[in-house]
Amino acid sequence: MWSDNEAEYDVDDPGQLSDFADTASIVTHLSTDDDEVQEAPLFDDHAVFTTYFHPDKNISLEESMIGFKGATPSLRQYLPNKHHARFGIKVWCVCDVSTGYTFTFEIYEGRARTPANNNIPTTHSTAIRLLTRASLCNIGHNVGFDNFFSSPALFKDLYQRATTATGTVRRNRVGLPDALQGTQVLRNEVAEWRQGSLLCVKYKDGNKTPVHLISTACSGGFSQTTNRQGERVSRPNIVVKYNKIMGGVDLKDIKLYAYLPERRTVKWTTKVAFYLFGTALLNSYIIYKKHATGRIRTRMNFTMSVINELVKKYEPHKVRCRRRTREEIEERQQQTFVTQINTNIPVPHTPPHKMVKLPKKLRNCVAGHNHRVRSNYICARCNVGLCVTCFHGYHDTHHH
Repeated sequence: MWSDNEAEYDVDDPGQLSDFADTASIVTHLSTDDDEVQEAPLFDDHAVFTTYFHPDKNISLEESMIGFKGATPSLRQYLPNKHHARFGIKVWCVCDVSTGYTFTFEIYEGRARTPANNNIPTTHSTAIRLLTRASLCNIGHNVGFDNFFSSPALFKDLYQRATTATGTVRRNRVGLPDALQGTQVLRNEVAEWRQGSLLCVKYKDGNKTPVHLISTACSGGFSQTTNRQGERVSRPNIVVKYNKIMGGVDLKDIKLYAYLPERRTVKWTTKVAFYLFGTALLNSYIIYKKHATGRIRTRMNFTMSVINELVKKYEPHKVRCRRRTREEIEERQQQTFVTQINTNIPVPHTPPHKMVKLPKKLRNCVAGHNHRVRSNYICARCNVGLCVTCFHGYHDTHHH
């Protein structure tokens, strides 16, 4: 039953969830300024992601985007709020809030391919499946959701699994208090309802549209926080909590796409593979940075070292030889000529200085131009590129 008395519930000793009933709301005015509130698988086995990293208490579950505009088997989506890739393949991700570490992800295959359950909504089953796969249930984590996943039924289910949750919620979700729709809140006002461990809040920040939030991890009331301008302001506890635990997936996207591995237009399966490789590499760098001592490598140096180690046994080291200069070539030819005379070896016929046209390739003219000049003629004896106009002048200068 929804209650309008916040004192009946203690966050540290949560009570049992009960059936909903119509109750009155408490509307409290906030004397604050108008600063805005931040509202913020193709591969099924990600066990290795959960083996070597233990997250903080706060994690977030949200969608990410693999940028792609080509043809896909009914996978391409459009998300206008994803500025790095509005078109592409949508991916559900479970990430650590403080570091952006990814525990698991699942590609959204479309409504038609998602298994339907008449008793449990798809968003509900998806959230439980991802958190269970990431091994993050029943150990006391607090999960942040956006309004796509949030629902009273999901939060109750997670609460029974020793997992609290906080998130925005759509006002037409089944299970919200009936008084929510009719309650009007003015500028910087809040209305709260309580049902056991579940808190529902309707809040209007400045002149913005009222936002609805639910949580099993917050008590009612307000607390002091710092806004973007560094000023101390009063905000509802649930809003402060939501801003604190959301953003893990966005942080992962910022770090991942700083070194975007999928810029080229390739087949969508290749881009998904690049996404997996990039996520694994980012996770490994987060683990390295957490446990490294002394001087920590930059992410670029870390990435290059991993690449070099991976390709070392597959590709031999290439030795780049410096091209010989014209003087070195002539000196070598002279040494060979003297050696042949001293050892009585027949001296081969030396070709005369004459122009020979190359069939395809061009050579740089070595006659001393102020800028690079390409020619398709060479001297048969000197084996250097020369223009038609420079041929005789070059030999007059260098051989007489």
